[in-house]
Amino acid sequence: MNILFISFGLDPTVGGTERVTRTLMESFEHHGMDCYITFCAGDDPSFPKEKKLLVDYRCSYSTFKQKMDNYVAEHNIDLIINENVCEWNVSRFFRELKTKRKGLPIIYCLHNTPNLFIPHYTKINAQTIKNVIYHWFTGRTIYMAKHKRMYDVADRYVVLSPSYIKPFYEIFGLQDEGKVIAIPNPITMAKPVEEPKKKENLFLVVTRLSEKQKNIRAILRIWKEFCKQNNDYQLQIVGYGPDEEQLKEYASSLQLQNVAFMGRTHEPQKFYRRAKFFLMTSRYEGFPMTIIESMLFGCIPIVYNSFAAINDVIDNGKNGILIQNNDEQAYLHAMLDLAEDRQKQEEISKQVAPSLAKFSVEQVTGSWVKLFEMLTENH
Repeated sequence: MNILFISFGLDPTVGGTERVTRTLMESFEHHGMDCYITFCAGDDPSFPKEKKLLVDYRCSYSTFKQKMDNYVAEHNIDLIINENVCEWNVSRFFRELKTKRKGLPIIYCLHNTPNLFIPHYTKINAQTIKNVIYHWFTGRTIYMAKHKRMYDVADRYVVLSPSYIKPFYEIFGLQDEGKVIAIPNPITMAKPVEEPKKKENLFLVVTRLSEKQKNIRAILRIWKEFCKQNNDYQLQIVGYGPDEEQLKEYASSLQLQNVAFMGRTHEPQKFYRRAKFFLMTSRYEGFPMTIIESMLFGCIPIVYNSFAAINDVIDNGKNGILIQNNDEQAYLHAMLDLAEDRQKQEEISKQVAPSLAKFSVEQVTGSWVKLFEMLTENH
């Protein structure tokens, strides 16, 4: 089977979607499939040239169509997996391709929570005005309309958790026809060969420094209060992003102690190995890979319950701690309680890594292979 992935980026160090895509491609290749990919940014020079195509998804449709037609024909593509690329050119190409090749299965993957489709207008700009007008006449935002076109052309629409299926249909006002299914992201990092060494008194954040989604200021505020009662721990924030300087300035304004911004890294494993705890206060997520990765290395996650899929990962009190969304006092108390209770730390840490078996590459690949078999049999 020849599979074509449609992705925004190729470089697996850029983000979770890129890491998941590359992990799946490698696993499918191991199972005897040939995988190819188109992308529009973030090249990886080490990736085989014959397996990739750089293409502008927003160029003229005639140019886009010619490149894609040639690539699909050249590699005799049997199945397409679209990794959250919802540009108009792509959906139009899919519709036309399906008329020519009626037996070509197309799978669309939503790499976020369906709640993002609910309109939230926080500031007035040209895009907001376009969305308001579009929503007024169609009942959907432009973003929703793009995804609806993908839903219509896809044979299956894959979300990251069973808890996302019902909200998707409700938000779009659609009947459940069985097209939306759930397959979680696989663990994209190799399991440690040895047990992590003795952990340090370290709280860890690994994230893109984008305040709108990641809500990192909440962690900084909580940390200020934590240090007033416990000065034996360090906080390290690993990552980079558009709000890096503003967050550093905010931390400075709070006069924080024992906190360090570590910058970008290609080896988060070295931080996971050392840290006792992993912190996340995101306003929304789809299925964040950093939580899974940190748990693989024995970090105890303390996470806002701000997205439904987190309940697929964390059994509260057993392999991590879930905090009611935006409750900074409860978050602080959970950190203080765990930091001071070594026995509780040990009990939870023993359950963390073993609870991830259902997210292994083997398990997730098995779900994908079953889907491929079903779609190819139906066609």
